[in-house]
Amino acid sequence: MSDIFENKTDLETIGKNVLEYILRYYSKEKLLPPVFPKEKKLKKIMEKIYSTPLPEEPLLIPDKITDFLEEISTHSIKLAHPRYVGHMDSGIIPEIAFIDAFISALNQNMLSWELAPLATYIENQVITWFANLFGLPDTHGGTFVSGGTIANLTGILLALYSKHKNAIEEGIYSINKQKILVSKEAHYSIIKSAAILGLGTSSVIPVETNAKHQIDIFSLKKKISKIDGEILSIIGIAGVTNTGTIDPLNELADVAADNSVWFHVDAAYGGALILTEKYYTKLKGIEKADSITFDPHKLLWMPKSTAMFLVRNKKYLEILAHNASYMPVHSDVYKDGIDQRSLGKRTIQGSRRFDALRIWYLFSRYGKKTIGKAIESRIEITKLFYERIKNKKNEVFVPYYKPETNIICFRVAYETKNKELIIEKTHEKIEENGNAWLSITKINDEPVLRMVILNLSTTIEDLMSIYEELQKVGKRTSTQIN
Repeated sequence: MSDIFENKTDLETIGKNVLEYILRYYSKEKLLPPVFPKEKKLKKIMEKIYSTPLPEEPLLIPDKITDFLEEISTHSIKLAHPRYVGHMDSGIIPEIAFIDAFISALNQNMLSWELAPLATYIENQVITWFANLFGLPDTHGGTFVSGGTIANLTGILLALYSKHKNAIEEGIYSINKQKILVSKEAHYSIIKSAAILGLGTSSVIPVETNAKHQIDIFSLKKKISKIDGEILSIIGIAGVTNTGTIDPLNELADVAADNSVWFHVDAAYGGALILTEKYYTKLKGIEKADSITFDPHKLLWMPKSTAMFLVRNKKYLEILAHNASYMPVHSDVYKDGIDQRSLGKRTIQGSRRFDALRIWYLFSRYGKKTIGKAIESRIEITKLFYERIKNKKNEVFVPYYKPETNIICFRVAYETKNKELIIEKTHEKIEENGNAWLSITKINDEPVLRMVILNLSTTIEDLMSIYEELQKVGKRTSTQIN
């Protein structure tokens, strides 16, 4: 029976066809409009999928694998398209797709050293690379995790249990009300984490922002003076989801230190700036963090999901350590209460992929300088785009703010009660046209269209083309609505 899935000829055929398809997919010929699949075609394929019974016999033959891949990709959003500027997602660095296939082939399990011996050492070293880049001390620790949500959850969990060790066994009912202070622009994962941990969503205290969309330090201190309960953590954001803004981390660190509370930095997006020569100083103060979230699957163009959780002192990871008979302790490297080999003892997750190999490969292949320049290029092109459009007159949409990184938003230029409808209908029409894809969000309760300029293939010509279509569609839409 073992040869059922091991037909060498079929394997070679499938491998060859998949390789060729990926190469074509990342070529200019394949990345054509529409960026987002057409609604009618999407509905048709949905109906087909939902009417497909579980196959009892083989339906797909190796020679037809390309047709299978084509149907899937045709009805998927083209994140690698140069005019996809929607969210903090993008096409990956293409060759990483092949490294990803290799990771799947090895199928290492980062749960324990004996299931991933060499992979454990590589993950440890990659964590050390970034801990050093962020300026954390030699006591640092951390692991890869499934995404920023798990990293933020872990940071709040360590803040809770490091302060209230009795809560590990007795539960949170045994402690006073805990409060988490963070910018009102915080990622939803902060509130979700508070709910999961039983702290309640009301434990998250949103703090007002300043004109630059950063957390306002004066407002923060005022909130602290009126806290009903204990302050558990102060959280800084390095790369706000809506605007790309980076909080004044150095000042936040000082406020956290003055109040003797855990300082967590959600650098899921902006953490990549640490690799640049021009913009790393924007992260000043991150070296004072007790824990850090960082997502290379955003501004480092890695496949999902590639994320890290870093901690200032690895002793706090002992909180996460649980032993099992099938996960033996390696006594020769057992130190400070943590099995130094089995990474499963440092995370709330169980089985994990060998995601660190993507980063190991990336830096081995290109080096820090090249990667840093690529990140800088996305910020520079965003600034250039802003400079070209900031003084244009009589437009329907105007920039909401001067971009700090590579995110720019557009608001309706004039006062009208129909702002939200204009934004929504303009977005729908641009999606329908298929030439580009933006996203919708709200800043200070005002609806805006957001562009995250992340793809390395996106040019200034692409951005100007999107801008021109945005204004053209916007004018027609606002005329119809008003």
